Amino acid sequence: MVVVTAPAHIDAAIAREGVDRLRSLFSMHAKISVMLDVRARTGRPDASMRKVWGDLLRSIEPELKRHVAAWAVVTSSPLMRAAYTAILWLAPPPCPAAFFTRVEEAEAWLRRTTRVAA
Repeated sequence: MVVVTAPAHIDAAIAREGVDRLRSLFSMHAKISVMLDVRARTGRPDASMRKVWGDLLRSIEPELKRHVAAWAVVTSSPLMRAAYTAILWLAPPPCPAAFFTRVEEAEAWLRRTTRVAA
């Protein structure tokens, strides 16, 4: 399981760096599950950042299909959940994806989902 903890502020350069780091993990593992913890984020991504994220995720879609078994987003903010729902609408994940308010719930779901997919 790969845990990505987002900083309080994310711009396009940080988003690209995060996707590049994720891509580097693909060469090391057959399948991974990803937990994106965005609880530290304040506010919500504006339309331009949602587009950047959507474009970045679409650009690695073939790799996501091959290497990501499940994707969980942890957020305590309804606004952030809505923003990430919009991102996933722009670039639907090629694997099971879900939202959680607690890390423990996300971990348990990722383990169950990954076990079922195996």
